[in-house]
Amino acid sequence: MLKYLLLFLILLGSCSSPKYEVQTDTSLTIEEFIQNPFPQKVDIDKFRKNHRNLKYRKYIRTPQFNASLKDTVYRFFSGKTNVLFYKPQQKNKIYLLSTTIGDKKVQLKNGIRTGLSISQVRKKFVDFPELMNDTIRFSHSNKMAAFIFEDNKVAKIMIYQSKSKKP
Repeated sequence: MLKYLLLFLILLGSCSSPKYEVQTDTSLTIEEFIQNPFPQKVDIDKFRKNHRNLKYRKYIRTPQFNASLKDTVYRFFSGKTNVLFYKPQQKNKIYLLSTTIGDKKVQLKNGIRTGLSISQVRKKFVDFPELMNDTIRFSHSNKMAAFIFEDNKVAKIMIYQSKSKKP
């Protein structure tokens, strides 16, 4: 009986999805968050493993300027969450195109996620402004971010390109 219980616990532990450790750094600025909202450098395979609750699609696209190249768009989605990454074939870099986070299971840098209260979010940044209405928008370089609050809690976080600028 003990042998079966031990086997069950081992199997149960192996079924849980691995998560990356979310560092809490109270010196996070809005600019740093907008430029890189994820806790670690984006690696598509690791992102898939860490977010098994999200469905995954991979799209191949041919750039207009060179039909011999094949760029890749990665989409992760489920319910109120949608994350798009872009990887040009000729660059070994992944770009965040846009993200809409409405799921508590998806944590961003500094433990930022939906469901946090306004005061909890404010403690995560050094420069988070006072809430004037239910939406706070920020911009930096070619990206924008928005925090949407409902009942004094984060309901949705959006990050997207604010200008048409090729990566």
